Amino acid sequence: MARVAVCGFGAMGSEIFKYLLNRKHEVTRVIDSDPAKAGRTVREVTGFESEVRIRHSVKEAEIDSIDVVVFSTSQSRQMTERWGSRSCLSSNHCPPFPC
Repeated sequence: MARVAVCGFGAMGSEIFKYLLNRKHEVTRVIDSDPAKAGRTVREVTGFESEVRIRHSVKEAEIDSIDVVVFSTSQSRQMTERWGSRSCLSSNHCPPFPC
C-alpha cells in the first residue's frame, strides 16, 4: 500500500485519515498548522488508533519518502496553482503555505 501524508487535519482531513487507515494504507505523516494539534498524536486529537504525531508544517514533516500527499486545507488550491501538484514532492523545498 501507499505511504501517505495528510496535510490539513480538520474535519475533512481527519475523515480522510480514517478512510486511509481503514483501507490499510500507511499514513506516516499528518500536518496541521493549528498549534493546539501540533506535537500531539492522532490518537490524542481524534481517538483513532494511531500514534502518528501531528507536525506543524510540511517542512517539519520531512515528506521526501512519502508516495502521496493528500491536501485537505483551504490553502490547497493556492499551493497547486503556485507550485504545481508535485513540486514539493519532487524537490527539496516546500511551499510556505500552512496545512
